[in-house]
Amino acid sequence: MKFASLFLLLGSAVLASCNSSERQAKAAVSDYISSGLGEPGYYRPEQFTLRPYTRKDSVAYAAQLANLTAAADTVTFRDEAGHILPRATAAANQVRPSTKLAADTTPIAMYVWHSYREQSKTGRITRDSGEYIVYPNGSVFQMVPRRLREPRLKQLQARKQ
Repeated sequence: MKFASLFLLLGSAVLASCNSSERQAKAAVSDYISSGLGEPGYYRPEQFTLRPYTRKDSVAYAAQLANLTAAADTVTFRDEAGHILPRATAAANQVRPSTKLAADTTPIAMYVWHSYREQSKTGRITRDSGEYIVYPNGSVFQMVPRRLREPRLKQLQARKQ
């Protein structure tokens, strides 16, 4: 009987801590968005989707951004005399994350997908969404949305083939 009550007490403590971190992540994202709007009072949160964000997720995201950056053809570097500098070789642009980090599933933050509405003073309603990472210290990082990253990565893969 004592074991069952101890188990229930520990279980409720774990659930309370999870709900607390989720509430903190939602509040941090809401504050981040509303502080970036012209009229924070017109921000209306709609939907939140939360999940733990791991080192593995972080390494994968960094690799995706590095691949997109390395493939950018729009930047031309020049030296002081105005001569065009050679581009870095493809081998130098290859991203090779640490296999230890790439397999680490330790949660380091909270991933938050959030949709919201913004109403202007004239009554016009705009809907938007975003992807955010909320770290335990409360700092918020806005990600490049998956809906933009994935098509560009697919285009890169198609060009390589």
